[in-house]
This record gives sequence, C-alpha cells and structure tokens, in this order.
Amino acid sequence: MKRWGRALLALIGCLWLCVACVTEPPGGGRLRYARWLRIETRADYDRVMVLDPWDTASVRAEYALVRRGTSPRVPNTCTVIEVPCRHVLPQSTVHAALLLRLGAADCLAGICDARFVVSPRLRLAQLTDFGSGATPDVERMKAADVDAWWYAPFDGEHPSTVEQVGIPTVCCADYMETTPLGRAEWMRFYGRLVGRGAAADSLFDEEERAYRAMCERQTAANDSVRRPRVMVDRAEHGTWYVPGGRSYVARVIADAGGRYVGADNAQAGSVPMDPERMLKRCADADIWVVKYGAPQELTYATLRQEHPLNAQFRPFREHRVWGCNTLRRAYYEETPFAPSLLLRAWQHVLHVGTNEAAPAPTTPGAAWADSLFTPLR
Repeated sequence: MKRWGRALLALIGCLWLCVACVTEPPGGGRLRYARWLRIETRADYDRVMVLDPWDTASVRAEYALVRRGTSPRVPNTCTVIEVPCRHVLPQSTVHAALLLRLGAADCLAGICDARFVVSPRLRLAQLTDFGSGATPDVERMKAADVDAWWYAPFDGEHPSTVEQVGIPTVCCADYMETTPLGRAEWMRFYGRLVGRGAAADSLFDEEERAYRAMCERQTAANDSVRRPRVMVDRAEHGTWYVPGGRSYVARVIADAGGRYVGADNAQAGSVPMDPERMLKRCADADIWVVKYGAPQELTYATLRQEHPLNAQFRPFREHRVWGCNTLRRAYYEETPFAPSLLLRAWQHVLHVGTNEAAPAPTTPGAAWADSLFTPLR
C-alpha cells in the first residue's frame, strides 16, 4: 500500500508539473495583454477568436487551426485553416517582417506594395509582388497556392474579392490594440498559423521581459527627474489629428518616462484639433516628435512654411523637435512586434532631447532604436 501511495503521489506530482509548465493562454483563451484576441487550445485544434474593436460585444472572426491532414469536429462558426500554412500572403509588410523574424520566410508566398518596403531584411528577401494591398492579384494568389490572406480589417469592410475565390482570410486586428505589449502578443496567433507557435511564444516572452525591465528602470529614474511634456505629429490640411490619452502612442510615451500632453483625453483613437487649440495646449511642451512619410526630410523651415503658428511652440524655438521619416526608417515594419525597441527609441528621444545622458544599451538592436527618431535640422 505504501508503494501504491508513493506511486500515486509521484503521478500527481508529474501531472502537476505538466500543468505548471504549460505556456498556453489561461482559461477562456485570454492572453496577458491583447484585448482583441483569444486563443483556446483544444485536444486536436486551436480555436482563435478575433473580437470586433468597433463592436466590443461581437466576434469579428473565428478560426479553427487544425493539423494538416486531420478533420476534427469544430464549431460551425469557425473558419477552418489547416496548419502549418505552406504559403501565406500578408497584406502588410509588418507581418512579413515578423515571419522573417520567426524563421518562417519559406511560408511567405510574397508581399504586397513591394515599392514601399523600407526594411533591409525584406528587401534582401526579394519577395514576389502581388500588387496593391487593398486589391491583391487574386489570380496570382491562386497560382501560388496561397493558403491564407492576412489582412488588416476596417470597420464594416471585408476582403470579399479574396473570399470569393476560396482563399481563407485571416483578420489581423493587432493594429487596434492600445498597448505595445498587447499588439506584440498577436505574434502567438501568427506563429501558430505557420508552425512556429513555440518560437512565437518564446520571442514574445523575451520582448515582454525586456519591455517590463526597461519600464521598471524608468519608473525608478522618474523618482529623481522631471518627466518631460511631449507633443506629437503636426497639422495636415488645417487639422491636427492627435492620439487620444488612452492610445498606443500615449502608453509608450508614459512607459518611456514622458508626460503626454493629451493624457487627460479618454479616447483611444485620434482627436482632431485646429492649430490654435494645439498651441494653447502645447505651447510650453518640452519635446515635439513628428512621425511622417515624405521623400524629403522634415526641417524647421518646412514646419514654419506649413503653418506660422508652428514657430510659436517652445520645442520649435528651442530646437527640440524630433522626426521619424517612415519612408526611410522601418518604423512600421520593425517596431510593432518589437516593443522593447520602440520603447528604447522613445527613451532615447526623451533623454537626449532634454539634455540628459541616454540610457545604456540593454537590448539587441539598441543602436538601431536610438537612430529611429532624429533631431530636425
């Protein structure tokens, strides 16, 4: 009996260890940070739900990721996708860059809008161009035996042309997340689609640890230094569209040690303002950061020409305006799934822009991150 008792305890211990070591999402499919994604691991398939960011009570899309060659019983609400996918076509270079990072370049059928590629890694891959991301060449997709079309959804829009030819569509709503870690966590879904689930889990854990460690160091530093006030972007066609206080940008500025001038706004999306109102709110900001895409670099002279009020902002007068030209720097391709690099880039701006010593490099790619935003000339 004692031997049986010891054997039973050993068995219970082994089962406990198996449960404790599971790295899958917790019960109900909830991930740690992603708001619009759920992943439930079943015995013979993964059930994935993409919630609707524009109707929080609804499910935008539902998938059953089944092992290739198997036919498990799945809910009829699910789109069945056999995994690992052999050839996928992402609408966005963001997801193409992620697949390269996951070591899944062989799964990329090609890319859309190749002329806009900025990332050196994507350029070196020399991927086939499938045309516009809004209207990809479906005949070429069929000829390339594309398993899934990854697209970024908009409110009320669906990629009907691709669906009509029978190619499964994957709803990539990660861009609607309001936190850097929330968006990055979607890599766990994308990794499972291409047979790189374990690699994606590991990569996300690394990003999470790096991001949280940087936040903790910044929090400790904030006890002894003043947090600079930060304004962003610029007026276009007479209107200044600024991120709300609950937005992705507002969160990363706060995590980097700054005080976003619009932090008191309760919205997550963009808020339209006229230049006069912006001047009233931001005249005494410490740092001005502008993200833009243009053939020519933004300069102080250009800002003055665009609107005379621009010259009245304190960061303009004191030459504390920083810019990121997204046609020359791979901001969109490299930062969404590398939040630690994005945080590093913002910390560099806030330290150097206020004449403080930049933090020592703590993550791979820190030099690249430090050059993402540059002072205007």
